[in-house]
Amino acid sequence: MQIDVQFDGGELLRRFEQRRNTAQVWLDSEILRSTEPFVPMDQGDLIGSGVRGTVPGSGLIVYNSPHAHYHYVGLVRVGRAPKKLTNRKMNYSQLHQAGQERGSAWFDRSKKVNLAAWIAGVERAMKGKL
Repeated sequence: MQIDVQFDGGELLRRFEQRRNTAQVWLDSEILRSTEPFVPMDQGDLIGSGVRGTVPGSGLIVYNSPHAHYHYVGLVRVGRAPKKLTNRKMNYSQLHQAGQERGSAWFDRSKKVNLAAWIAGVERAMKGKL
């Protein structure tokens, strides 16, 4: 007895890629949304730079404000341009803060809180349930 089995994986691969793309768009957008409470805010320019600098689905979260790195590191800079970093930490409580979460290293701190939800969302997307 001979059984001839042919498998065309093209449709399966297309569905997988579609779900992977959906998952990546969701993850990028969700990281921006759930990380926002951790981002330093005075007038919202830094938060807006994340929205403007990120292309959902690219896998890259980009805060493209000229001062984004400065705030992410969270160290005071002094002097004339180019300013020099000091070892003094920035005091974010002087800004208009909605909560204690806002400050430097916002993605790292958000990840500690939100990683399980991000993973669960990607799993839902990969199962086609988003």
